[in-house]
Amino acid sequence: MEIKKINIFNSLIIKMLERVATYGVAFIINVILARILFPEDYSVLAIVTVLINFANTFVKGGFSRAIIQKKEIDDKDISSVFYTSLFIAVIFYTAIYLLAPYISDYYEYGNISSAIRLMALVLFPAAYYSIQDAMISRLQMFKQQLISSFISCIVSGSIGIILAYRGYGVFSLVIQQLLNQIFQCITITLFLKWYPKLVYSYGRTKILWSFGWKLLVANILENILQDIISLTIGKKYDANQLGYYNRANQFPNLIAKNISAPINTVILPAFSYEQHNMERIKELISNSMKVISYMTYPMFFGLIIIARPLVVVLLTEKWLPAVIFIQVLSIYYLNWPTSSVILQAYNSIGRSDIYLKLQIARKIVEFSFLGTALILFDTPLAIASFSAIASLINMVINVLPANKYFGYKVKDLFVDISPALMLSLISCTSAYTVSYLNLSSGVTLLLEIVVAIIIYIKLSLITKNTTFIYLINKLKLFSINAKPGNKRSK
Repeated sequence: MEIKKINIFNSLIIKMLERVATYGVAFIINVILARILFPEDYSVLAIVTVLINFANTFVKGGFSRAIIQKKEIDDKDISSVFYTSLFIAVIFYTAIYLLAPYISDYYEYGNISSAIRLMALVLFPAAYYSIQDAMISRLQMFKQQLISSFISCIVSGSIGIILAYRGYGVFSLVIQQLLNQIFQCITITLFLKWYPKLVYSYGRTKILWSFGWKLLVANILENILQDIISLTIGKKYDANQLGYYNRANQFPNLIAKNISAPINTVILPAFSYEQHNMERIKELISNSMKVISYMTYPMFFGLIIIARPLVVVLLTEKWLPAVIFIQVLSIYYLNWPTSSVILQAYNSIGRSDIYLKLQIARKIVEFSFLGTALILFDTPLAIASFSAIASLINMVINVLPANKYFGYKVKDLFVDISPALMLSLISCTSAYTVSYLNLSSGVTLLLEIVVAIIIYIKLSLITKNTTFIYLINKLKLFSINAKPGNKRSK
């Protein structure tokens, strides 16, 4: 199975549609659940999720990206990786099962050991799905993944809502997430038709591990700050504070993860195809930075200005303390999508060691700021604020090695993202003036969104923004190619 050349824009659009459709439904489901449940239910889920995500990082082991990056791969490679991941899942599930009562006692949230043990079952379908996801990226089966994710989200979400109404509390959240992963595995299997073969090669696994272990360590480091923040707030402050923080985090995280995930899925195989042409990769980096910043910056700055009416309309006033966290965390996540581009560029040329070194450097910065916040201020808001500052610094750190390998400099980064940054600041600041009209929350929310969009597009036209023109032309071409029976080349 050889890696294919990818039309980046078309593949990215399809992958983003999958994420928007799936997580749009998931967002609606979570809003309904948040109106039924209480902040303390989400604080329990936050603790459980941190533990499972940590274990899941080991289960994936960096193998999925290794499968994507390798030029040629066969069933022996894929099956060997699957059995390795499954073995790791068994080890971690056993450890979590045994430690669950002690974790429950430590956080004093009541008996949550059953929720931890139930949620840990997700490690087994996750091991299978990580292989499926890598193969989908290689085969460009993004439309099929869209259908699978959408169906899984609706079915699992509906079950979660029913359970919440019947008083299952945090278990409705846990069961919903577990079922979502199981349904994804089942539906993707119908499209992919891949099953693990009864073969195993230690040598093949070792080759993929030589690339993947650096990504494993990097992924652990990538997730560790948010996990430590959640664990610190959960232990140091009351359960409601963690509930507010965790629920607030889901809003900007929804944007960041659902833009970054398609980027990682599409960019890595696309860049890998050009892995011996550094000039071409530099061009792809620059174009990707312009497009992604143009699309995501107005979302994050827009979230900052609409945070209060959004919370009142969607979650009710009992969640108002989450507003300030939404605003600060929007800055924290601002450069996640653009960072994904440059990090995948390093992986595409087989330099996962650079990816790892950058993660270490970034975590030194983040933990320094986290320690400062805890020592000087000792409040959840200070922790979030200092993390946001560290995130902005880390964006520059990510780009530093790019000059050596691709000729892409920090100056190039600022040139690429500055148009979107200025347009976003002007349009969102202007739209915020609507809040001074003292209208209802629903009307304020709607008007702020509409005004921001109109000003953003109008300014793009006035300044003849090249990225805006590029996107319009690409969308026109995409719509033509997407028509049934159209045979035009992409």
